[in-house]
Amino acid sequence: MKKQMRLLITGTPCVGKTTLAAELSRQLDCPLVSANDLAAQLGCCKLDKKDGVREVDLKVLQKHLKKLLEEVSKRKESVVVEGHLLCEMKLPCEKLLVLRCNPLVLEKRFKNRKYASRKVSDNLLSEILDYCLLKSEANYPAAKIVQLDASKPPSASNALKKLDSGKSGKVDWSGLLVSKEFSGRYVF
Repeated sequence: MKKQMRLLITGTPCVGKTTLAAELSRQLDCPLVSANDLAAQLGCCKLDKKDGVREVDLKVLQKHLKKLLEEVSKRKESVVVEGHLLCEMKLPCEKLLVLRCNPLVLEKRFKNRKYASRKVSDNLLSEILDYCLLKSEANYPAAKIVQLDASKPPSASNALKKLDSGKSGKVDWSGLLVSKEFSGRYVF
C-alpha cells in the first residue's frame, strides 16, 4: 500500500524546486502542482509593469491550495506541490521540503536565466538570510520541515530518504555577506 504524502517544496527561485518536484511526483506516482501555474490559472497574479515582478494574491492562492490538499487527504492520495510562495502560507501537509542553494551557484543560475540585477540581489539576499526557511518555520510545525542543500541537485531517492528521516541538513550561507567573493558585488 502506498503511503499518503502531501509534500510541499519551497525555496528561493532557481534552487531546483521544479526539477526535484517532477522527479518526486514520478517516483511517488502522484500528481504535481505548480503554485505559480495555479496562480496564473486562477488569475490571481499580475505583472508589476514598473519592476517586472509578478505579484500574487496569496489569500486566493492559499484558499485554492488548501482545498486541493484537503481533497487529496480525503481520497487518501498523494500530491507534490512546488513553489517559492509556499513558505508564505499555512497549508495542510505531511512534509515541507525547503531547498537551499549556495548563493554563488544561484548567481550563475540567475544569470543563465537573464534575471534583472535587482531580482538577482533580492533573491540572493533571501537565500543568504534563510528567508524561505524562516517563513516556513513561522508557518509550519518544525517536525514537518526538512531542509536540503540542493547546490548539487539531489536525486528523488535521496530527497525521500531525507524526508523519511525527518532530519534537516545544516545550511548557513551568512558568511558570504562579508566574504571577499561576494561583498561589494550587490547592494543589499
